[in-house]
Amino acid sequence: HLTLNDAKATIELSEVYDPFPELLAWGREIGEGDLPVEMEIDEEGREAVLTVLRTDDPERVLLRVTRKHENNTLLEGIVSRIALAAALKAELIRFFTMEFDPLHWDLRGDFEPDDEYVPFKDIMLNHPWLAATE
Repeated sequence: HLTLNDAKATIELSEVYDPFPELLAWGREIGEGDLPVEMEIDEEGREAVLTVLRTDDPERVLLRVTRKHENNTLLEGIVSRIALAAALKAELIRFFTMEFDPLHWDLRGDFEPDDEYVPFKDIMLNHPWLAATE
């Protein structure tokens, strides 16, 4: 769920089209000021596009959430770049520590049989961007 002033947008995350690696990269790029940056989240039937663009103020960015192929803006506004990255990081940490359901998300087949299994939750929480303290 995203909220900006009175506007709210809900994006459904899919275990089929795992958005977390790209979401982590998107958040890291926002935090580092590596802009513009955009990502798509496939909701299994429609796509949400999350875009962050530069403004004249390097500390503030334009956040836009749209529906791909629908010409529909769900949410748009100018926000603090640092606050946006921090809020995303805090929410991802909260999700993975308090709400993550391994039965729903841990069905990952991208490791070799001889590799040591590492739970998806641990992979995400140990990602350099989430693990870094600022």
